[in-house]
Amino acid sequence: MKDDKKQVTAQYWARDIKRITLKNLGYPIDVFERIRIREIVYYRAMHIYLCSKYLNWSQQRILRFYKNNGGAITNHASVINALNKFEDVYSKYDENLMKTLFIITKNFVTENRDKYHVLTMLDFLDDQHYKELVEIIIPMYQQATGKKIESIDKVELL
Repeated sequence: MKDDKKQVTAQYWARDIKRITLKNLGYPIDVFERIRIREIVYYRAMHIYLCSKYLNWSQQRILRFYKNNGGAITNHASVINALNKFEDVYSKYDENLMKTLFIITKNFVTENRDKYHVLTMLDFLDDQHYKELVEIIIPMYQQATGKKIESIDKVELL
């Protein structure tokens, strides 16, 4: 996807966040607004996560995008913090945030939609869930590739 299209996509996501939060919360959340109200910080972090994960934008590219749209994020440390907090904290405690994420990713990903949803969900699993998932995935991997493996650490990485 060219950068022009990615920028438009990021703008659409910001608009979708406003629309979805108005419907679900009763008020719109503007990720570009330069205030640090908890909900805005959470949804801004989600928007940054989307740009990083689905548009493959670097921290500098995300920072430039925010500076061009009102300056709610002013340095790359804020981008790093938003990404870390979204994955480690916000996503685990705010159900409406996760509903919004799934609505947006559902609308964004058309090809390989299931793959992207699964990859998004994997980001939020704990170690115990990963262990359980490995037991399910190994037989699927063996069937798909025809390769026998004894454990997940024996899989050749790309």
